[in-house]
Amino acid sequence: MSDIERKLNITLPPEYVNSYPEIVEHSALYFYQDDTSVPIAQFYPAIETEAVNLFSMHETALAEELQEGMYPFAETVDGDWLCFYFDRGRLEEPQIIYVSRDQVYENQEEAIFPVASRFVDFLYMLRK
Repeated sequence: MSDIERKLNITLPPEYVNSYPEIVEHSALYFYQDDTSVPIAQFYPAIETEAVNLFSMHETALAEELQEGMYPFAETVDGDWLCFYFDRGRLEEPQIIYVSRDQVYENQEEAIFPVASRFVDFLYMLRK
């Protein structure tokens, strides 16, 4: 268990923790959401020594009034977030959701879009 997992009291998907170095090696990754290509600008590591990491982005997300249980792990080129969503419990496999940061202030429910039920499913969605 990483320090960030202990601080946040969550269990991250092992595919995220173990695949992170491989994921960031590939630039220009994207996925499709409702037939629209969504390019990913960066992934946030679960390593505290990095200046921008999963923990620091969680603090930013709370300041932007995201629901508890949503943890940004990546940012799109448009500045939106991909989040782990622990709606089934902090120790259960989180869903992957897309959060439109522009819409979150107006109507949070309309700003959140499901992407995948598990992180491993999301990995299969990624394209170069």
